[in-house]
Amino acid sequence: MPSRSTAFRRIAIFGKEAVGPASAEVREGAPDEAVADACRSVAKVAAEFGATVTVEPSLARIVGSDGVGVQAAADRAEANGAADVAAPTDVAAADLLISLGGDGTLLRAARSVLEGGGPAPGANPSGPRTAPGPQRSVRGPELGAPSPQRDAPAPDAGAPSPEPVPILGINLGNLGFLASVAAAAVESGLRRVLRGEYRIEKRRTLEAEVRPAHGAPPAEHERAGRAAARAPERPAADRAPPVQRFTALNDVVVHKAGAARVTRLDLWVGEEGGRQEIGSFSGDGVILATPTGSTAYSLSAGGPIVVPELNCLLVTPILPHTLAVRPLVVPGDEEITVTILDRGEPLHLTVDGREGTELRATDEVVVRMGRSQLPLVRLPGHSFFATLRRKLNWAVDPPVGH
Repeated sequence: MPSRSTAFRRIAIFGKEAVGPASAEVREGAPDEAVADACRSVAKVAAEFGATVTVEPSLARIVGSDGVGVQAAADRAEANGAADVAAPTDVAAADLLISLGGDGTLLRAARSVLEGGGPAPGANPSGPRTAPGPQRSVRGPELGAPSPQRDAPAPDAGAPSPEPVPILGINLGNLGFLASVAAAAVESGLRRVLRGEYRIEKRRTLEAEVRPAHGAPPAEHERAGRAAARAPERPAADRAPPVQRFTALNDVVVHKAGAARVTRLDLWVGEEGGRQEIGSFSGDGVILATPTGSTAYSLSAGGPIVVPELNCLLVTPILPHTLAVRPLVVPGDEEITVTILDRGEPLHLTVDGREGTELRATDEVVVRMGRSQLPLVRLPGHSFFATLRRKLNWAVDPPVGH
């Protein structure tokens, strides 16, 4: 019998993937033992509060291998073709998502939450969440593996969009800048959260669109677009979708791939029909980042540190071949458009450190602040500036005598 109750009744777990070569004991892509231990700790605390826990199929396989009681669930997931699914398929039905790993794992969890749908425009962000479909898990310390996404019931078109699932990051990685709980404090930290000793910190996101340039400067792009329109129609399998859309928590990056050579990009600010040219430059690419992403790749490229509460968009050139191009911070209600001036090899769009899509010379990338915000669970006393000092040694005085 549970000794306590909690508002988080259904918990889903993401775990980092193992690094290094696969072995007979550790299947390639499977989580390492630290993640398995953390899963058991989460299950133990969840049982105290009467909460249920679901995990990724790869996690169920590892955790269940020592008799915790989920091997049958893992085998069932494998039989349904879900053994390599990267995320719990019923995230939208969970009340809390726990990320076990570093920032990369949390970004993967965030992508699942954001792709699962957030509040509709105009919806009450503080209203109750909806939970589509039954939870396929078991109560207590046993961890259940979810069913494949293709078996999930179709969403009701008339139902309200659910609130994004809050994420609690438990750092089992190297930096863990976005995490709230250290590896040594899994059980104590989770108990505090399940007792209600936490706050929600909402982080802004980015929306990116890749679309063929149409009616927008520069003139060279317009000519390329008209030439493409006159070309013979390609088979459907060879045609790229007219518009590709992506959502990011940290950043969207336009960059070269392959040979170590610069490319030339043109940057514009404002919506179509009223765009103003920022300018063009040669370099390795450009980073469009949120304030959350200001401490990620953008920081490595010389971008500024921005507190997460600000509504703004960062534009950070990557190794520009000039001394006159510096990072920019623009208001959050603006759009940034990136057009490609290099007619050489195609570029790539990378979203939150994962491959997004290949860019053609006639494509343009339009980036704006997203409509969804990602809720992160924070423990009392958590501070952005304390995290800067602890994780990045920002403004830390050297020891006396050194």
